[in-house]
Amino acid sequence: MHWVPSLTLQEDEPDDATHDGMALALPGAVLRTAPSDRARILARLRWDVMGHAPDDRGRGAWAHAWIAGNREGWVRRDRIRAFTAYSAIFRKAHGRWLLAGFASRE
Repeated sequence: MHWVPSLTLQEDEPDDATHDGMALALPGAVLRTAPSDRARILARLRWDVMGHAPDDRGRGAWAHAWIAGNREGWVRRDRIRAFTAYSAIFRKAHGRWLLAGFASRE
């Protein structure tokens, strides 16, 4: 069995590292240039892995975040979930990996 996400520790990370700064953008989430629905759209997101910017305090309607390609912007907080809120479980059968389960911790 293999769990996804399977978080591996970096060499210098403590054993209890939590990766709290990581999140998933739900389908329909939008990365914008500013915390406003009228701000210019930088990217339309669908299960993108994103990181919270260091200045994001975890409160308010908008999250300051970055995504792949070093793109930084704002995403509505109700359109993101903690990186570890979902897990997929795979098993190998007859030389192929098969999805064995999907779990939500919400």
